[in-house]
Amino acid sequence: MTTEYAKRVAFFKEFPWLSKYVRQEDVQKVRVSRIDLPLIRREIGNSDTDFFVAFFDSPEFERAWLLDAKGEIVTSDAMVRKGFLRRRLCFTSSKMEKGETIQNKLIELGEKRKEAVYFLSFFKGEVVVYKPPKSFNLDEWIEELLKRTHAELKKNLAEIDAEA
Repeated sequence: MTTEYAKRVAFFKEFPWLSKYVRQEDVQKVRVSRIDLPLIRREIGNSDTDFFVAFFDSPEFERAWLLDAKGEIVTSDAMVRKGFLRRRLCFTSSKMEKGETIQNKLIELGEKRKEAVYFLSFFKGEVVVYKPPKSFNLDEWIEELLKRTHAELKKNLAEIDAEA
């Protein structure tokens, strides 16, 4: 048994809901990563790729979902990112606009956004479960990140002002 195989088995045990979205035999690599501001600011591309994505399970496309603590989809639409042309995130919904971000999608969800805990990504054989720290849901963690970013900016400005 290889280390990578053992990791995959452990990963699917830790997140049993993964099998609803990805077949274990299609997965080559797994990892967990903290949700950060660059992730939630990814842009959504054109939805004209949705037909292709829906009918061809290509490794060139990232499949991604916002999930609650039980691994259920919070958004009603799966999210897909085109991999080989622009690497922009596309939601498979006609409601999504080019240039919209995951953060915008969360805002659009209204109160339902508080249910989001995980951002699941499957691309080129790799599964990534993005999550906030344990005591936060996704919405709370984004607010915390924005507060920290603002505090850091204020600190930097104060340091520059003090240099005079």
